[in-house]
Amino acid sequence: MDDTIRVRGRLVLGDRIAMGSVTVEGAVIALVSTDDGPIDPHAPLLAPGFVDVHVHGWGGHDAMGGIDALDGMARALLRHGVTSFLPTAVSAPLPALHRFASNVRSWLAAAPANGAAPLGFNLEGPFLADARRGAHDPTHLVDPADVSATDLEPLMDGLRLITIAPEIPGAIDLITTLVARGVVVSLGHSASTLAEARAGYAAGATSTTHLFNGMGGVDHRAPGLAVAALTTDGAWVELIADGHHVHPGLWPLIVRAKPEGRLMLISDASSLAGTEIRRAGSVPSLSGPRPRRMRFLLRSRPRSIEATGPIPPAERSSATAPRTPNSSRT
Repeated sequence: MDDTIRVRGRLVLGDRIAMGSVTVEGAVIALVSTDDGPIDPHAPLLAPGFVDVHVHGWGGHDAMGGIDALDGMARALLRHGVTSFLPTAVSAPLPALHRFASNVRSWLAAAPANGAAPLGFNLEGPFLADARRGAHDPTHLVDPADVSATDLEPLMDGLRLITIAPEIPGAIDLITTLVARGVVVSLGHSASTLAEARAGYAAGATSTTHLFNGMGGVDHRAPGLAVAALTTDGAWVELIADGHHVHPGLWPLIVRAKPEGRLMLISDASSLAGTEIRRAGSVPSLSGPRPRRMRFLLRSRPRSIEATGPIPPAERSSATAPRTPNSSRT
């Protein structure tokens, strides 16, 4: 039985769009070929899969809900074009985060073949600034200075990415420690000044959690983390490009400020993503219903293309992630 599939369309290449085809043999992309024919605007776009490094759930499945939920989440993500991801925890008591980390580790080797591939896990919290906590439960926030190495150790194996507010007590020391152990540190949920944010990057942080959300904006008298992120060339920035979290008018500013390859589109999706819900009012809690239907990578990528320019750069922004010493995928 021939298991070869050939799909023709508009190929999203590193520097251009071209007509061509992708040949798949079994589970392997065997050939990508282009031709010099005219671009058919109605042909499907054929692009690399999404890499979502910041996603809390999908399709009714919560990343912190256990192994069955991780299975369901991975399968639901793949149906939406996400081929690899980091299950992401929210701020929670340390024992709950220990369970989350243990669940992900035990699941990694047995993750479903018909789902998005897990790359480890991400912790968004609990080392966040209360003033910029957003939907995170304030009772679960802690300062790094108050957490021992013994409490941190159960989180280390498999930890690829973590959000830290650089201005809170003990943050700089923790950033230095985690970076030395191969963890990517992302600055976010922070009320830091420009100097405090730059100190976080200088300590080794290399990413920024959902730029403009959970931090101050571009204030001409009191610049903070957003300005530090935009002006630190080596720092990655995450963007939720749904048109709601960050106004599309700011997207060109981000693209112009950041060197190519330093912008990531992320979903920051909850378990409600991919489900139909009706407006339930404004509920500022991660444990309650969201006030609107979710819009995520599959929708945000075309919108970011429209607002920021050519397709290849926008495609790379959703198909790449910051490299860690422990990862084999960028």
